[in-house]
Amino acid sequence: MGRLVAEGPRCVLRGTTGNPTMVAGEWLAAIPYPFRVIGGPELRDAVAEVARRMRAAAGPRPRGGGRRGAPWAPQPGADGPYSRFAIVTSTSCSPSRR
Repeated sequence: MGRLVAEGPRCVLRGTTGNPTMVAGEWLAAIPYPFRVIGGPELRDAVAEVARRMRAAAGPRPRGGGRRGAPWAPQPGADGPYSRFAIVTSTSCSPSRR
């Protein structure tokens, strides 16, 4: 993916890719720390697109959120350290669309 380089108080990842969309959506989106793209217009555009999609996916909380029976409400008997969630896509879940 690249090479991590310490530059003063920060860590810089320098690399190359033929697929900036994959780097942004699969690798960088999973980094649990704040970061900023400081070089590479293709990667910057890909990160901006992932951010746009995530903002749109988060959207406003549905009215009545937390009501019993809503897919995002805790289910009876749910326990443990797991967070429940519900997502919806605008594409079919049929195997031919995957």
